[in-house]
Amino acid sequence: MNPLFQRLALSTLMTGIITSSAWAELEKKSLNIGFIALTDCAPIVIAAEKGFFKKYGLDVHVIKEGGGWPGIQQKVINGEYDYAHALAGMPLAATVGINGNAHLVALQSLDFNGNGITFGNKIITAMKKHGMDEKNAL
Repeated sequence: MNPLFQRLALSTLMTGIITSSAWAELEKKSLNIGFIALTDCAPIVIAAEKGFFKKYGLDVHVIKEGGGWPGIQQKVINGEYDYAHALAGMPLAATVGINGNAHLVALQSLDFNGNGITFGNKIITAMKKHGMDEKNAL
């Protein structure tokens, strides 16, 4: 994995989860994180798969949510998830009583509607052999 992407994924995710142990002891070391299987969940999934959480003394359980966005919201409200991948408007909706009644906080954004699929140079070369036209790739 690209070291820059690795650092970005880790820093994006860890911002809302931990405080450096040099400053304070972790408040909670075992966390449940809910996510919906969309591209913007990548920082959460990659951090778990690459062992970034363990590196910082966290026991994290990443859980794929099957109940959609309402399931995510309800499980954050009832405490089943400590942290979750969610729609930007969900904390506001819960605060004003839509689909729940809780004061949730959005600590960070994992996506600014800039999703994309990128290909490595080897795959692009192979795709060109099969007729990919770079000018019309988008």
